[in-house]
Amino acid sequence: MDLTALIRAEVREYVTPMFEEVLTRIDATNVKLDSFRTELKNDVEAVRVELKDEIGNVRNEMQEIRTEFKDEIRNVRNEMQEIRTELMGEIQGVRTELMGEIQDVRAELKDVRAEVNDVRTEVGSMNAKMDRVLAFLGLPPE
Repeated sequence: MDLTALIRAEVREYVTPMFEEVLTRIDATNVKLDSFRTELKNDVEAVRVELKDEIGNVRNEMQEIRTEFKDEIRNVRNEMQEIRTELMGEIQGVRTELMGEIQDVRAELKDVRAEVNDVRTEVGSMNAKMDRVLAFLGLPPE
């Protein structure tokens, strides 16, 4: 055997067990990695399921809150409509009352105007009588 072949045989004899040990370690590491990968996949799936459930619960809560808010808004709107109707009735009552009072004041004003005209007529008549009395007495009219 030549020296090169001998060196190769020695190197093979020395290196082969090391390669086999490295390959055994790599296989063990691959088994551990596969185990970790499977465990992580299971953990991710568990988290995914948990999150889906939590999201579903949050959606249900939001729907319940939305329904409550809609009911509250509907109640407030109904209450506002009732108040509006009540106020419109009161406003109409006040309008009617004020229109009646305005009509009464107008009637009173007509009466006052008639009285003022009567007084004017009387004053005019009195002035005419005074002028005749003053003329009768020979005094100049004012």
